[in-house]
Amino acid sequence: MTTKLTRAQKEAVFLLSIGTLLEYFDLMLYVHLSTILNDLFFPKTDPMIAKLLAATAFCMTFILRPVGGYAIGRIGDIMGRKATILITTSMMAGSCLIMAMFPTYAEVGIWATVAILLCRMLQGFSTLGEIVGASIYLAETLKSPNKYVAGGIIDTTCTMGGFLALGVASLVLNSDFSWRVAFFIGAGIAVIGLVARTRLRETPEFVNYQARMKLQKQLISTNLFDKKINKKALAGFFLTVLIVPCAFYIAYVYLGDFMKDTLGMTAEDVTNHNFKFSIYAVLGSALMAFLCYKFHPIKIVGISCIVGVIATIYAPYCLNNVNLDGGEKMIYFLQCIIYMPTLNAIITEIIWFKYFSISKRFTVVATTFGIASALGYSLPAYGLIPLTAWFGYYGIWVLYAPIIIGFIWALSYLMKLERVSGVYDSYPDEPKIKDTAVKERDFNYELDDEYDAQAIEEVK
Repeated sequence: MTTKLTRAQKEAVFLLSIGTLLEYFDLMLYVHLSTILNDLFFPKTDPMIAKLLAATAFCMTFILRPVGGYAIGRIGDIMGRKATILITTSMMAGSCLIMAMFPTYAEVGIWATVAILLCRMLQGFSTLGEIVGASIYLAETLKSPNKYVAGGIIDTTCTMGGFLALGVASLVLNSDFSWRVAFFIGAGIAVIGLVARTRLRETPEFVNYQARMKLQKQLISTNLFDKKINKKALAGFFLTVLIVPCAFYIAYVYLGDFMKDTLGMTAEDVTNHNFKFSIYAVLGSALMAFLCYKFHPIKIVGISCIVGVIATIYAPYCLNNVNLDGGEKMIYFLQCIIYMPTLNAIITEIIWFKYFSISKRFTVVATTFGIASALGYSLPAYGLIPLTAWFGYYGIWVLYAPIIIGFIWALSYLMKLERVSGVYDSYPDEPKIKDTAVKERDFNYELDDEYDAQAIEEVK
């Protein structure tokens, strides 16, 4: 039976949603303004080198995510979930401020390139901690189906952040609005989000875990890696994350370049087109969240897998037979079906969390997320350049087909785990999950709807 959210839980969902929206607005602002910012902060070279530099600028945002995932994960598992959210929000505000103020390549030369790349790396680190921290916070605070619906809301606000960034990018490209002002705004709203999030409480599941460890006179840090990880679950989570950046890059960046190179559209035209496409992404994510009230998320995302397979098969034919008259509409349709498997991404990721011990959940999830997202953005950014040259648009098959097949396997294994635990067939009711304490036999623990932090501190 679905339980109503308490006032504190509603406030947590609101603060996390707004904060995630602002973080992804700041992250995607550079991506959608890259058509002018790459010229301002990078040296101009021959066309092939220019493409590689643009790909590098995009991928540098995610290159430190594996290392950052481990670092932020350790912080989350030792200091708590709330601490990571506050730290990553501060980092985003600082990087936006630097980007808004730093001189261009024409003014300071290569130092402009270095500064921008470092800021993009810092932003990638920040958003990793943000999305993982928010997702784990919800998973450890809410029960089914509310945690999945709330995860869908977070997914929607991520997409909405990109939508707003596209809107601002369109404003910059089509008017005299300064791109520097846009980044100053991004820094300002990140600071506002930071102040608001200080109201968050630590997750009840993590606080109760700390209390149980204290009772046994065990330090979390000394027991962090003494419980075995389900390697198949880890592989499944990796493949679930991997498909999202690949689909994003193909839908927004690769097809964006196609519209410029083949359809003769300007950078402003492509930005306006992607702004319209992002409306579909926002509404699609919101619909997925709503459906989780009635249907298990795996059933919903299973349909998107079928659509993803169709998109993979259909894409090369579309691109090879595009015509100038209806080309933009055809690309819009292709973007929609390629992007569909990602609409339920965060909800699916939240399901995986319960299959990792709470003692090291944040570290495992954040590190795996960092590796998968770094690889997921790098593979199409660098891989599609030679694959398209060798195989034409059928190079998309070579890259994307194995990824979506892996995603289908991950989804089938997750369904198996959910059936074994009794969650899948009884949805939205959720049976008691096996305790995730380090020494499970020593505890008899049941999570209440809310917790009294003061009472836990007084446990002896």
